[in-house]
Amino acid sequence: AERVQVVDPVALPAPVKRPVFRDKEFTSRTLILPNKRTVQVVGGLVEATDLDLLTFLRARSSFELVTE
Repeated sequence: AERVQVVDPVALPAPVKRPVFRDKEFTSRTLILPNKRTVQVVGGLVEATDLDLLTFLRARSSFELVTE
């Protein structure tokens, strides 16, 4: 018989919360990163999904980290 492992849901790690930045100039625009990748600002917000984007957003004064 195959054994089924029961996992306590409380023991599971919380989902990773990615930093969100507010665009202080536009509610909608396309950002072009140095590696030519494009990222959309939607509703004045953009989520930093990786280190390249996080570095790009932190280096610009038109973006501020959203804190809860």
